Amino acid sequence: MKKNLLSVAVAASIMVPALPAFAQEDAALVEEVIVTGSRIASAVADTPRPVTTVTLEDIQLTGADTVADYLRNSAYNTLGSYRDQSGSSFGSVQLVDLKGLGADRTAVLVNGRRVPGNPWTGTSAVDIGTIPMAAVERVEILTDSASAIYGADAIGGVVNIIMKKDWEGAEFSAGTSNPTRDDATSENASFTIGTSSDRGSMVFSAEYVKKNTIYDRDRAYSAPLIKGNSGAGGLPVDGTDVQGINGGGNSAFTLDFSEALGVIGPCNSAGLTPVADPFGVPGTGCGYSYANFSAASRGYERRSTFLAGEFKINDDHSIFVENRFTNKEDAGRFAPAIGGFFFDADSPFNDLGQDALLYHRFVAHGTRDDKGITDEMDTTFGITGNLLNGDVNYEVYARDYRFSAADYGENYVLASVISDLVASGDYNPVDPFAPENADAIAQSKASLSRDISTIHEGYGVTFDGVLDRFQLSGGAIGWAAGWESAREAYTDKYDSYREAGNVLGSAGISAAGSRSRQAFFAEAELPVFDNFTTNIAARFDEYNDVGGEFSPMLSMRYQPMEMLTLRASLGEGFKAPNLTDLHQPYAQSFLQTPDKARCEALGTDPCPSSQLETYTGGNPELEPEETSSWNVGMVLAPVDSLTLSLDWWNVKIDGAVDSLSLDDLLAVEATGSLPSGVYVNRAPSSNGVPGPITRCEGTGLSAPDCGVINVYANLAEREVEGVDLKANWSIETGIGGFEANVVWSHLNKYNEILPVLGLKEQAGTQSFPEDKVNLGLRYRRDDLTVAYNYTWLAETESDYNGVFPSWGGHDVSVVYTAPFGTEFTLGVLNLTDEDPTIESATGWNSNTSSVSMALTPISGRVYTGTIRHRF
Repeated sequence: MKKNLLSVAVAASIMVPALPAFAQEDAALVEEVIVTGSRIASAVADTPRPVTTVTLEDIQLTGADTVADYLRNSAYNTLGSYRDQSGSSFGSVQLVDLKGLGADRTAVLVNGRRVPGNPWTGTSAVDIGTIPMAAVERVEILTDSASAIYGADAIGGVVNIIMKKDWEGAEFSAGTSNPTRDDATSENASFTIGTSSDRGSMVFSAEYVKKNTIYDRDRAYSAPLIKGNSGAGGLPVDGTDVQGINGGGNSAFTLDFSEALGVIGPCNSAGLTPVADPFGVPGTGCGYSYANFSAASRGYERRSTFLAGEFKINDDHSIFVENRFTNKEDAGRFAPAIGGFFFDADSPFNDLGQDALLYHRFVAHGTRDDKGITDEMDTTFGITGNLLNGDVNYEVYARDYRFSAADYGENYVLASVISDLVASGDYNPVDPFAPENADAIAQSKASLSRDISTIHEGYGVTFDGVLDRFQLSGGAIGWAAGWESAREAYTDKYDSYREAGNVLGSAGISAAGSRSRQAFFAEAELPVFDNFTTNIAARFDEYNDVGGEFSPMLSMRYQPMEMLTLRASLGEGFKAPNLTDLHQPYAQSFLQTPDKARCEALGTDPCPSSQLETYTGGNPELEPEETSSWNVGMVLAPVDSLTLSLDWWNVKIDGAVDSLSLDDLLAVEATGSLPSGVYVNRAPSSNGVPGPITRCEGTGLSAPDCGVINVYANLAEREVEGVDLKANWSIETGIGGFEANVVWSHLNKYNEILPVLGLKEQAGTQSFPEDKVNLGLRYRRDDLTVAYNYTWLAETESDYNGVFPSWGGHDVSVVYTAPFGTEFTLGVLNLTDEDPTIESATGWNSNTSSVSMALTPISGRVYTGTIRHRF
C-alpha cells in the first residue's frame, strides 16, 4: 500500500527514546496564534514547518503596488509566474507559483480559508491581484506541501494573506508610480478605518489602483526593428533580420506553401514592409510591423473593499463576518487580424497569373481591442468561541463566493465571410483602405464576447484544544479536528463565432462544470519531550467527480540546544483535476502528420503525411495527481541578532496532467500504452497492418468514437527538488538600527518523464532558472527609514540555441514620518533601468516574450511616491 512508509514513520515518531530536556521560554511571554501549516495554536518560532512571515511594512518598503507584485518577485516564486498580459485568455490576472509546480498547485488563503480558483484561468489558480493591500496585516508563506492541512492544490506550498482585524484608527494613503519609459504609470489610493472595544471590533478598507498599458512600440527590445538585410535583393529575412515584424502583411504563396510568390499591392505604408522568406518560405513577401500596435500588458483599474467585524455574544462566544469585494476593468490590444485564404487566379486583384494562398493583414478593420469587466464578492459568516469551560475552541462558518466577468472584443474578422468577399471581388486585398471596401469591412467585422462565472458555497467547522489530562514529557497534547464542505459551479461561455472556429486570430471553446467535495481532517501536536515535538496530520477529501483521497503528514521539531532547531516533514497529497480539464468540450482540428505505425507495417518509405481529424479538450477519465514530499531543515541562531535557516525539499508528482503532441501520441499508441481517455480510432487491422485512422465527418460518428482524441491525461511523472536558505540580521547602534535579510532559492532538479519522450531535465533551461536571490537592507533612525532591495535571477539555456541572461534589479526607498504624523515615501524601482531577460539568439518574439515576462518585470526604471496619514 502506498501509505505504509508514512504510517510506519508516524508510529516511530511516538516511540522516540528519552532525550535530555532544555529550558524553554516562559509560555506566558509567547503569543500563540494559528500559524499557516497547522490548525493548532502555537508560537510562530515553534512551528516545525518552514513559514516566512512578511508584514505590510515589508511589502510597502519594496515599492510594490500590490501583494501580487511582492510575491511574484519573491525568491520562493523561483520560476516566475503569469503577470497581466495582453493577448492572453487569462486577462489581467496575477498569479503566484511556489516551487514552479504551477500556479494551480499553490494554495492561496485569506485568513486561513482557501480562495476559489479564478475562472479566467479555468483552473484552481488564484488571482492575488484582487486582494486590497491596504487591508493586509501580514502574509505567511509556507514553502512545504500541505495537502494534509488544506487539501488539494497545496502541493507547492501555501500563501496565507492575513487581513487586519483588531485595528483602531483611520488611515489614508495615495501614491503614484512613473516609469522613465512610456506607459505603465500607476496610481493608487486607499482608506482604512477601524474600531474595537470589549464588545467587538470592525475594520473597513477601500482601495483604488490604476495601471496603464505598456505597448510593444514603447520598449526598444519589442518595438519594430530591421536588424539586417541578409536576404535576396537586400531584403531583411523574416524571423531573422526583423523584430516586431512578420511576413503576414500581404504575401502570396504557392498552394503547397513551398514558395513565396511576392508582394501583393503596395508594401510601403500602414506598417507594411518588404521581407525575404516570409514565414520561412523561400521567396519574397510583404511583412507587417505588428508591434507598432500591439500591447505587451493589459492596463487595468481596480476598486476593492474589505470589511471584517467581530461581535461578542458573551465572554465565550462571538459572531464574525468578512466581506471582500473587487470590481476590475482591464483592456488589451492586438494588431489587426491576419488571415490566409485562397486567392483565385481569376480574381480581378490577382496579377500573379496563378492560384495562390494570400496571407493578408486586415489593417482597415482596425486594431483588435479587448475590454474585460470583473466583479468578485467573497463573504463569510461564522461563530467562534470556546466550550467545556474553555478546554475546546471552535469555529463554524458559511461562505458564499461569487465571481462574474465579461470580455468584449472589437474589430475581429469573420473568416468565412471575408473569404467569400475576396472570392466574389467585393473586398480588395491589394488596397484595404479603398472606399469600395467599406461595405465588405462592415459585413466581415465581428464583435466578440466571453462570459465567465463561478459560484462557490462552502461550510466548515473546526475544533481545537489541549488535552491537559494526557501529558507527555514535554507537556500537554494539542489537537485539532474538523469538517469542510464546498460546492462550485463554473461556466465559461464564448460567442458563437469562436465556437464555430470562424474568427481570424482568436479562438475559444466554451466550458462548464460543477463539483462538490467534503473533507474530514485531524491533527495532533505531541510534545514528546521538552525539546522534541511531533505533529501528525491527516485529511480525507471526497469529490463527487474524482473520488476520495487520503493525505497524511508527519512533521517534527527538535531543539537540541538553544541556538539550534532541527525540523523535518514527510507527507503525501493530491491535486484534483481542474474542472476545465475534465469538462471542456472537444475542439476539432485537422493536422498533417505521417501515420508511422501503418507505414512501417506496409513497408512504405518515406512515410507520407496525411491530414488527421484530431480533437482536443477535457477528459472525464482524469484522476487526481498523487504527490509525495519531504522537507529537512535547520534554524541556527548563534547570536541574538542573527538567524539562519536552511531547508532541503523534494516534491514528486505521479500522474501529472499534461497533453502530447500528435506525433508523440501516435508513438505512444504504437507501444500500446495510451493513457485513459486518449484514443486513436482506426479501422480494423488486416494481416497485422493497423487500419487507417477514422474520420468523424461524413460518417455519422462523433468523437470520441472516431478520429484522434488527444485530450489532457495523467501522463507525466515530475520530481522537483531544491534548497532554500534564509538569513536575518539586525542590530541597534547609537546611530540607528540596521537590518539585513537574504533569501536564496536553489533548484537542484526539475525532472519530468513523459511517455516516449522519456526523462527531461529542465533545471537551468528556458523557464527554469536554478537560482533566485532576494537581498534586503534596512536602516532606521528616529523618523527615517531607508530600504534597499536587490533581486537576482540566474541565466538559463533557451530552446532556441541561445540563453536568457541572468538578471539583477535594484530597488531603493526612503520613508520619512513628519512630526504631524504624515508619512512620505519616495522610491526607485529597477534603479539601473534593466531590460527584462531577453533570449540572446532570437530576441523578443511571440515564442520567448512570455518567458521573459514571467521571470522579470518590463516596466523599466520606475519612480514611486506615496503619502500616508494615520488619524
